[in-house]
Amino acid sequence: MTAIINGKIITPDAVVEGKKLLIHNDRIVGIVDGADVSHPPKNTVDAHGRYIMPGIIDVHSDNLEQYVQPRPTSQVDFEFALRICERNLLCAGITTMYHSIALFKDEFFGKSPLRTKENVQIIADLLASIHRRDHLIRHRCHLRVEIDNLEAFDITRDMIEQGKVHQISFMDHTPGQGQYKDLALYYETVSGHKGREVKEMNGIADVLKFHHKKRYLSFEQLTELTTRPQKRDTRRIPRR
Repeated sequence: MTAIINGKIITPDAVVEGKKLLIHNDRIVGIVDGADVSHPPKNTVDAHGRYIMPGIIDVHSDNLEQYVQPRPTSQVDFEFALRICERNLLCAGITTMYHSIALFKDEFFGKSPLRTKENVQIIADLLASIHRRDHLIRHRCHLRVEIDNLEAFDITRDMIEQGKVHQISFMDHTPGQGQYKDLALYYETVSGHKGREVKEMNGIADVLKFHHKKRYLSFEQLTELTTRPQKRDTRRIPRR
């Protein structure tokens, strides 16, 4: 049993003081009066007036892209970027991060080193392997699949079977529906990203023609990806 004392404990209803938080086997087992001696702890941690709260689980963020490519003309080592990223996340109270990496087919929304099929698999391997070494937080892979990327089906299926995908979502950035029902807004958005395809087109009419000719992953393929069993790693994940 470990007790954390002299802290401001954040609960769902209030911030309480004068209490101590009891932890056993990495789980919170109770909040008791600071003077309570009925649960003698093996270890005691003095919070010195700091806030105490469960770690935050962030289920979606593509912020890792900013660490990998901090400037348009610069790219840093993926693991170095992840190490810097996790330090900043921990300072914000985030202890589990689902890093969003995307399998795009085109570059309408700009070019990123984390959106190529080769680098998507490299970063997924890194997220899976870093738990076998020192790390500060739990890293998870949120794979975003653009449904017009036919090549993504085999890539995603293999990654799921290898246990490298912890969350999956399907994206459809086709103009005229969803968040881009307003075609003018869509064209303004993609023009701002200065993607390669947009530069080669002459206005929204060319963009629509491009999209109308595309093929998409079938409903059956999307269903298979969401129901395919994933290899599970049952080993205990060591943390610092």
